[in-house]
Amino acid sequence: MASNLSDKLLNSFNLKDETSFFKLKELLDIAARALSNDGVLPSDPNKLAGFSLAQECLIGLRKGRKNLTRDGILYKGRPSFITDDLLQALQYEMEELRSTAKLDRWDQYISQPGPLIRGISESKELLNLVQELVGPVHKEVDTTCMYYDKAGAQIPPHVDVDNFSVNANLLITHKVGGEQKSDFILYPVGSDPHRLIYRPGDLLIFYADCIVHSRTPIAKGEKVHAVSIGFRPMGELHMDER
Repeated sequence: MASNLSDKLLNSFNLKDETSFFKLKELLDIAARALSNDGVLPSDPNKLAGFSLAQECLIGLRKGRKNLTRDGILYKGRPSFITDDLLQALQYEMEELRSTAKLDRWDQYISQPGPLIRGISESKELLNLVQELVGPVHKEVDTTCMYYDKAGAQIPPHVDVDNFSVNANLLITHKVGGEQKSDFILYPVGSDPHRLIYRPGDLLIFYADCIVHSRTPIAKGEKVHAVSIGFRPMGELHMDER
């Protein structure tokens, strides 16, 4: 049912027009953000139907992408270029950058990358991996360092801005004071939310502008440091939000 409704909704917009395309995407993102950030789908049938429709429309906006699946995952694992020594150096660099990080909307902090992190984001190894999965991408890359180390820090369910259409998300640090409370959640279209098993050094590459995802709230004493590196596939409508 949601699939049929999404086709009708998408067909009612002129999706070759940039203004119409991004106006619809913005509306769908608002619908995704209404979801509770607990990794659970709504129990109310009407709310669930609305969220499912938004999911179908979001993935429908990017229909035809290379390797696009219902969960958006393109790669998950530890690439060979993230050695133990490099990971340790990245952890140190992010700790150093933490003092200059700015408070963002949901009690997480963000900063610009340091030289080591920038080197990874602009490396041939990462670019080749991404292009093998999604095809040619624009040369401009956006990189953000993310710090979840304040109790309650989170990012609610959402889809990314276009600069992060393809998000290469590298987990640098995850420490817990007691029981782990925070998870990275993907919301595959048409199935239950997926809590990722994610270790420092692991890289997740996924289509982040059309698959809903979140970081559930951090517990007291818990700390997550991660890097998001954004790519934009060529041959698509994109709104540059630099």
